[in-house]
Amino acid sequence: VLSFSETVMRSSLVVSKITISSGPSASYFYTLTQDSGLASQPKYSPVVVVPLSTTDLNRVKQIVQLATSMNNTYLYIQLGTVLDMSSNPSAAILASSPLQVLNYVQDLIPPALIAFDLDMNSGILTLYFFETINPTTIDMSQFVLQSSFNGSTASPFAQFAFSGGFVMPGTPNPNVTVQLTVPDQNEVKRLAILATSTNTTFIHVAAAGVQDMNHNYIMPITLDAGIQVNTFVPDTIPPQLITFDLNLVTEQVIF
Repeated sequence: VLSFSETVMRSSLVVSKITISSGPSASYFYTLTQDSGLASQPKYSPVVVVPLSTTDLNRVKQIVQLATSMNNTYLYIQLGTVLDMSSNPSAAILASSPLQVLNYVQDLIPPALIAFDLDMNSGILTLYFFETINPTTIDMSQFVLQSSFNGSTASPFAQFAFSGGFVMPGTPNPNVTVQLTVPDQNEVKRLAILATSTNTTFIHVAAAGVQDMNHNYIMPITLDAGIQVNTFVPDTIPPQLITFDLNLVTEQVIF
């Protein structure tokens, strides 16, 4: 919400001339894009509301030193960011002396998992969240693959909770890729009705699964309302014999 000293023309606002910074001459800042539009409001007013686009909001949240409290939320604008009723351009606010936020509302909305991909050849699980999450808080044991949408009523039914995995990238991001462990991949493959096609690949997650940048836990997805995989690649790689043991006492070959 931008409050000006006099009435301005809402339609003249150039959002890309607005920069959020962490303080005077700060190293941490983000300039908004034109993706962030204008809310429906009076055409002429001293107050202009700018709803941030999902892209802009996520990029701000990726900068952990920026806009997490009143103490690191400032704003500066270029000359002519908006025009008044006489077409006079607004004065610039310099990066060296930015305007500190007057009212700050912390993010209290839990993040949500909106989609996922699974590649059974590479063992890559990709998770797509509605907002930027903190990848260091991911607990893979809280993410569970299931063979149908409703695990409470389906029969036959299989599910598997991951034991771990390597999370990439290690920096805040709304999309996260997990390299599944080999034991987890093998256990999923052992469950013959799980993750063999799009129709047998769903996921649910507990609230402790991950946190966003403001320490909000994820909105849980329950066993009876699993999310179906978006892009699924089945296992098409033939097995290879890598070692074997020979026991002449038991007369067994083990591989």
